[in-house]
Amino acid sequence: MNNPGGAFEADQRPFGGAPGGPEASLNALIQQTKRLTLAPNVQKDEPVTRDEGIRTSAFSGGPPAGESALGRRGAPARGPPSRGPPGAPGVRRKRLFASHASLSRAGSCGPGTRKTNQDACRVVEGWGPQEDALWVSVLDGHGPSGHLVSGFVNRRLPRLVGESWGPQGGLQKALFAGYLAANEELKKGNIDIFCSGTTCVACVLQERTLYVANVGDSRAILGRGPSPEGPWTAVPLTTDHKPELETERKRILAAGGRIAPLQEEDGSPCGPLRVWLPTDDVPGLAMSRSLGDSLAANVGVVAQPEVGTFSLREGDRCLLLASDGVWEFLSNEEALKTVKPFVLKGDPAGGCTALVNKARKKWEEEDGAIDDITALLVVF
Repeated sequence: MNNPGGAFEADQRPFGGAPGGPEASLNALIQQTKRLTLAPNVQKDEPVTRDEGIRTSAFSGGPPAGESALGRRGAPARGPPSRGPPGAPGVRRKRLFASHASLSRAGSCGPGTRKTNQDACRVVEGWGPQEDALWVSVLDGHGPSGHLVSGFVNRRLPRLVGESWGPQGGLQKALFAGYLAANEELKKGNIDIFCSGTTCVACVLQERTLYVANVGDSRAILGRGPSPEGPWTAVPLTTDHKPELETERKRILAAGGRIAPLQEEDGSPCGPLRVWLPTDDVPGLAMSRSLGDSLAANVGVVAQPEVGTFSLREGDRCLLLASDGVWEFLSNEEALKTVKPFVLKGDPAGGCTALVNKARKKWEEEDGAIDDITALLVVF
């Protein structure tokens, strides 16, 4: 898909409805943003919120417990598809059974602190006009109100996409329209999105077709293997939207944005490239697309998703969605290798637990602080 070139109109509301209303100067907002945009959302000695724990679910009736039947509504239930060669006698490929689980854990900013979990995830079985699809999504909020933004989009996006999926338009168009509709609702709503937003990767599985939409740097991969014993391939389904990508960089620069990393006190670069206003060190967003982030929208950060369609092949074993708490220190291949033993056992909950634990250990070894970490695993 071609990358959009324009930026959204910014919402210039001050933080938290501060005195001054709409006439408050942008300079005053910038100064407040400098104090808040890079501050961690920390709660000392308070319980972690939004720590989802393992979640599994299943359709009532139809397939065996713990599995979802994905096919045309009203079609007779069949057993799990054979792993035999394509075209083998008696093998019917159209209907697919899938089991799934998710796990989300809040991060920490150091000993004695816990932070609000700004990640979110969702599974909707029997989704769509014919109630024959599986919806899965992972979101990663950022900024002072990031947990509110991710929670709002998590609730609203499946419905908005479904409402856009009419007889005249396909699901790809509906996904694109649904993301934009969610962003418009954020702009008109009560959540402060001046310097807060969220990523969102969403996948819809209908029969053996997989629809994928993505904004930001959460990620989806497909685990593909010719046999249970042989090597598996991690097939990337999304591209991380980072300002260093050429098409993203051109759009941001054309909108007047500035791309640079944070700087240490001695002026040396620190961390990833970020998006800034032309002459002010805000907002410092480390991605080139997001939902929300009305300040960054002034300088080319957009909410338009990239949308793709994939046909599942014989040998496709699992679908993994995760926030960048997983991907920061683990490659696609390492993540797939971690969940593979559990996929072979049909245990998505075990796969999520193993992956989240491994990612947390990597954060402890590499950084000390730990990001929010969310994994959602679908086993075919």
